[in-house]
Amino acid sequence: VSNNVIDGGATNENAHFSQEGIEIFGGSNVLISNNNVSNMGNAAINIVTISDTVNNSDVNNVTICNNVIDFSRIAISFNTSYSATNGADNVQNVFVYNNTSTNIFEIGLFIEIADGSEGAPTILDNININNNSFGLISGVNNTFIPSGVYIDGGSAHKLHFINDVDISQNEFSLTPVQDNQSSTSRLQNNDSRFVVFYNVENVNFYLNTLKSMVVNRVTTAVSHILGDGVSIEENEISGFLGFGIENVSTHNTSIQGNNIVAWGGFVDYQSILIAFSDT
Repeated sequence: VSNNVIDGGATNENAHFSQEGIEIFGGSNVLISNNNVSNMGNAAINIVTISDTVNNSDVNNVTICNNVIDFSRIAISFNTSYSATNGADNVQNVFVYNNTSTNIFEIGLFIEIADGSEGAPTILDNININNNSFGLISGVNNTFIPSGVYIDGGSAHKLHFINDVDISQNEFSLTPVQDNQSSTSRLQNNDSRFVVFYNVENVNFYLNTLKSMVVNRVTTAVSHILGDGVSIEENEISGFLGFGIENVSTHNTSIQGNNIVAWGGFVDYQSILIAFSDT
């Protein structure tokens, strides 16, 4: 899927949750490159598995590179899925690099990991997100902060298997705009965290740049909750008015070599918070 110009025509008022730019519904050996995708109500590029609809919508060996995305709810999204009838549909060997996105109003990179079963966990394996630029925007009076990265690991580690997720050398920025330039509708209930790792394992987040220019709301730069084996290392983090890195109820987390500046514009916010964790 290459060299296409796609304009969904979405605006702040009519950004519909069902509108996708390029969607791959299962499949293997897919290349998505050199496309220009703009004005999408939901995801500009969506790699989807839907186990409860079809038997075997596994995703394997997908490359997303050199695309330009402007004004979309989500820049790039993919998910695993599970149903009692068809079992687990998995996502493996995904390579995302050299993409540029601007004016993203909810999530830059969204990965949703469904709960499988103890006998058939869903699998997310060998995911590489490198050298991309994600530009997020937020209306000055919005009550929530968009997320540069949102990885949702579902409800229990034993119901999924996550291995070798590498997010490195990307740039994530958050810029305030006038309210009429950014939609206020949203999918995720995330009020104040810019990078979210929830209930995941074996994720490496390193050598990324995170910068916020939003000055009127408390925002935590990186939030890691209920995870295991996650590393957050050598990132450049600046301008967030909440915690630089929040690490709560986790195991085997590595937090080192990060440069955190201009954080904590309000009382009782630390550069790094570790709570209820054996890190």
